[in-house]
Amino acid sequence: MSLKSGVTSQIPTSAYVGTHRGSAGEGFTLIEFLVVIVIIGILAAIAIPVFLKQRKKGSAVKADFRNAATAQKTYLTDNGVYSVETPAGAELTAVGFKYSPRTNYSAGTPSITVAATGNSTFCLTATSASTTVWHYSSASGLGTGACS
Repeated sequence: MSLKSGVTSQIPTSAYVGTHRGSAGEGFTLIEFLVVIVIIGILAAIAIPVFLKQRKKGSAVKADFRNAATAQKTYLTDNGVYSVETPAGAELTAVGFKYSPRTNYSAGTPSITVAATGNSTFCLTATSASTTVWHYSSASGLGTGACS
């Protein structure tokens, strides 16, 4: 590039904004950061509805059944019989059972009905927020509908 005074000057490429990444310029540009944020937003838009559908399917109630079944087995070990307290409460809570949040149950009331026969079998029944009736039997496992 020629100046009026006749002196030729060359502009180094590092003088252009955003083209030089020396030791002081390392890191992410604003555009790269925004692209990452957009990608995270898209993934969240996909994942959140899937997660909410799982809650409506009664997965929390099914998890509570697994935890209550473990508590029933612990109660049997400690007392020689299954707990018959219904709805599941203090006896199973004493050996570690805890309900999931009330929004997972029908009418917002966490309640698991317990039916037990001494030290041989037990069946747990509850209604999820989606009004599906679930049961867990020590003999047959998890299923829908009332205990049989």
